[in-house]
Amino acid sequence: MLLSIVVPVYNEEENIANFYKAVTDVMSGLTYDYELIFVDDGSSDSSSMNKS
Repeated sequence: MLLSIVVPVYNEEENIANFYKAVTDVMSGLTYDYELIFVDDGSSDSSSMNKS
């Protein structure tokens, strides 16, 4: 089973890395395949450029 986690992002530049780490830490203990999909709609910071 593939679990898709869709994350809306708006001016979250400072939080994306911590969120990514928290999700990957939790998911590493499970047997699911997963993907994280970050959706940015016009942030004025560098949220869309953040590649965790």
